[in-house]
Amino acid sequence: EQHNGLAHLNDSKPKSFFWPSFYLNGFNNQYHKWLQSIFTNGFGISILDGMTAILKVKKALTWTLSITLIDFFLSLLFGIFIGTYLATNEKGRWQKTFSQILYFLYSIPVFWFATMMVVYFTTDDYGWWTDWFPSVAIDIYPGKSTFQQILMNAEKFILPILILTLHSLAYITRLVRRSVLDELDKPYALLAFSKGLDKTEVIRKHILKNALIPTITSMA
Repeated sequence: EQHNGLAHLNDSKPKSFFWPSFYLNGFNNQYHKWLQSIFTNGFGISILDGMTAILKVKKALTWTLSITLIDFFLSLLFGIFIGTYLATNEKGRWQKTFSQILYFLYSIPVFWFATMMVVYFTTDDYGWWTDWFPSVAIDIYPGKSTFQQILMNAEKFILPILILTLHSLAYITRLVRRSVLDELDKPYALLAFSKGLDKTEVIRKHILKNALIPTITSMA
């Protein structure tokens, strides 16, 4: 019976290849309507609240840049300083310890790190000494502009900026340190050493400006 059933299914299969049908509607399609909306009404209208998409993106981008730009400059500033320090004496005890700490921070997924910090260090549920940071939820003040809202929630940005900066700092520091060590092996660095300059002077006067090229490229 099973054999007869399979034979029946095989007989019911179409004998010819199925050719799909194509219908061209010219410019009267969803993609071209969206493309046209970029130049006419700000990337289209939100079906949720009727606002133009460009206004919604602009508002959200203001909040995002207020965090990421601060993170960018802090991590770049401290990353260059710490990376140069680690390269001056890479075999020192403190340099090794600090390198391991940075490697650990870089290896932690930033979303997990942020979650742990929010859970354990924004409340006194685990002890009075764990209530370090304010809650990360922002407060909305009706009638205030986005910039004013950001200023009035400035303390809520401390923890997100700290988490992003620590993660970015670990990456930039390792990149600067590696670049400085690579430049120290080049002929112009050896020439500077032959003139009697110590390692700190060679790095500050000659090495650093060349070592920062990969860092600036990566940050861009």
